[in-house]
Amino acid sequence: MTPKRVRRPPVRKAKPVKRAAPRSVTRAELDEAIRVLHEHIGESVNDLRSEVQVMCREIAAEVNRRELQTQFARIAQLQQEIEGIKKRIG
Repeated sequence: MTPKRVRRPPVRKAKPVKRAAPRSVTRAELDEAIRVLHEHIGESVNDLRSEVQVMCREIAAEVNRRELQTQFARIAQLQQEIEGIKKRIG
């Protein structure tokens, strides 16, 4: 049995935004708004940077762990081969 399709209501168009009346803003107010935005953006960028650094460290640790496992496995294989050669020789 096939599931019935559910009809969704159509998406309404967004209403146009009304134009705001011009306002007087002093240079000091504009500078303060820009400073606050820069602070918030800077905090976000710093948070993002620290998260990326943590992820990079985790990836590097995982790669290093895999490389060590491979090296240990190869060393164990070589040791077994050496033991086999020793048994055949003497």
